[in-house]
Formats: sequence, C-alpha cells, structure tokens
Amino acid sequence: MNDWKLLWDDLAKLAGSAIGMSDSMRKDARKTMTVKLEKILKKMDLVSRQEFEVVHAMAKRARSEQEELKKRVAKLEGKGSGQTRPTKPRVASRRKRA
Repeated sequence: MNDWKLLWDDLAKLAGSAIGMSDSMRKDARKTMTVKLEKILKKMDLVSRQEFEVVHAMAKRARSEQEELKKRVAKLEGKGSGQTRPTKPRVASRRKRA
C-alpha cells in the first residue's frame, strides 16, 4: 500500500514538472515570436497610432476648411442668392494669315 502512495506521489511530481516545463516553453515561444514580429514591423516602417491620429485630425480640419471655402465661393459667385453666374467674355479667334 505504501508503494502505491509513493508511485502516485512520483507521478504527481512528474506531471507537475511536465506542466511547468510546457508553461515555460510556451512563455519562451511567445517571447521569441514577439521579438521576431517586432523586428518585421520595424522593417515595414509603419506609422504609430499617435502619428496617424495627428494626420487624421489635420485631414479633418482641411476638409472642413475646404467645405467652408466652397460655401464662400458659391456665395461670391451668386449661387447662394439665386443669381446666375456671370459668363466670361468670348475672345475673338485669330485667323492665320496666309
């Protein structure tokens, strides 16, 4: 009976060691993959999230300014008041002299 208890204790220790070893291997593999992925991403020269947000805000501001200018131009051209836009005077074409 005592031999069985020792056998089960040994098996439990062996299983615990295997679990600990697999956990250690998993952590090592994860660290290795993280380092390799970081190297690959550095080579790709990607922008950071902060840089993206700054450029995105600049684009939004430029778009709103464009819309505002578009409204001002329409108003100055008379489109906003219902007037027709003045036509450009036609320039007489020059004929080639022989």
